[in-house]
Amino acid sequence: MNTQMMSLLLPIAALLGWGGAFLVARHGQRVGLLDHPNARSSHLRPTPKGGGIGILAAVGMAGIMLEVPWYAWVPAVMVATFSIGADLRDIAPSTRLKMHFLAAFVFLIAHAVSTPDNWNVLLLIVPWAIFVAGTENIYNFMDGINGIAGLSGVVGFSLLALFLARFRASGDAVLLYCLLAAACAGFLPLNFPRARVFMGDVGSILLGFLFACGVVMAGHSVQDFMCAASFLFPFYADEITTMFVRLRNGENLTTAHRRHVYQLLVNEMEYPHWKVAVGYGMTQAAVGAGSLLLVSRGWLALSCFLFACSITFVIVQACIRMAASAKQVTSQQYGSRVSA
Repeated sequence: MNTQMMSLLLPIAALLGWGGAFLVARHGQRVGLLDHPNARSSHLRPTPKGGGIGILAAVGMAGIMLEVPWYAWVPAVMVATFSIGADLRDIAPSTRLKMHFLAAFVFLIAHAVSTPDNWNVLLLIVPWAIFVAGTENIYNFMDGINGIAGLSGVVGFSLLALFLARFRASGDAVLLYCLLAAACAGFLPLNFPRARVFMGDVGSILLGFLFACGVVMAGHSVQDFMCAASFLFPFYADEITTMFVRLRNGENLTTAHRRHVYQLLVNEMEYPHWKVAVGYGMTQAAVGAGSLLLVSRGWLALSCFLFACSITFVIVQACIRMAASAKQVTSQQYGSRVSA
């Protein structure tokens, strides 16, 4: 890797991440980039959204300046540009999903035909596309409190860069993910601990797409895939357990909700946004570091570690849900007594 190139581009990426957030915080309301609180929100006042446009600019810079394949960044720019429209006006979920799958298929097909070793991607292109589009939306769903998406981007892309540097990747591919981590770090001061601007779909969808693409490119084996995917462990674990709970309760998965663990911690348990976001980031870093240490010891060691992490998360989230439910019932009973 060209150290001089890294020392030049990293601060530029951070500056772009900050600059995009700053511009939207100052002028977003004038062009309609304003998030109004609703039933799913964990915020109380209207706040500009779309601050992730600076991260998009950093991705464009990386694609132009670095020798990375076009499919590693052009589909990401495509889906993020479409997401700007979603930040400006309501777009039907089905339309958004079609765009997400289109970008996923463009990436996967181009990645598969680029080298003979990647032809196995075509054999599993539908599951891979579901993984890519699913990760995009999971990242978007988890972007609901101050700092959580930005911090997870810093941690997740740093771990991906470290994994790619350790295992076979080119220097420019490593630098691409370093630049993404830097852009997320640049965005954070305007979103964390107090939010002057939200990342918006343009940022969260972009980060989810690029993370999934990084996992696909790093996943030359089941073992590699498990390791790379674990770098976003808290997001996957929270979304999967929340979907299970909602399905068990007969809820419509397309309706807005505040049932994620991080939302319960902030809204029902009344923990500050920054504590929950930092807790998720620390969990993400711990699981990712453990996976990096164990990936070279074989799939069995890595599987046992991730299984233990998953069981621990299931137990912890169940305790949080019970505590949040009990607190909600107590609040309702107290409110009934006061009104009586």
